[in-house]
Amino acid sequence: MNRNNRQVRLAARPVGEPRPTDREHVEELTGQPDGGQFVVQVLCLSIDPEMRGWMNAGRCYIRPVGIGEVMRTGAVGRVTASRRSGSSVDNQVPGAFGAHERCVSDRRGVTKVDPAAPLPTVLKIAD
Repeated sequence: MNRNNRQVRLAARPVGEPRPTDREHVEELTGQPDGGQFVVQVLCLSIDPEMRGWMNAGRCYIRPVGIGEVMRTGAVGRVTASRRSGSSVDNQVPGAFGAHERCVSDRRGVTKVDPAAPLPTVLKIAD
């Protein structure tokens, strides 16, 4: 079943301090996982200083976030649907999911962790 997915996208490159008009809030349906994928319900986002640098168009150690793209950030969430071996529903997973409420992942950059671990502690693993 597809569910609504709220996300934050970069709307404009900030000049100076980021303003509310530099981002847009979008809602669309979450896709269904294909073979080898799973759906993550994001529970906690990491808001880090480097996000400001990713909003710029210039050189950086990582590709800038494109205009209209979901804002990049580390997150931790819970698997809600899976078509991937080893990724079971209810597994808690950190990864670079971005500023989504829900997203489909192929497990790249994702690690299964102890579900009893506090979410802020798990986010540190995703760095």
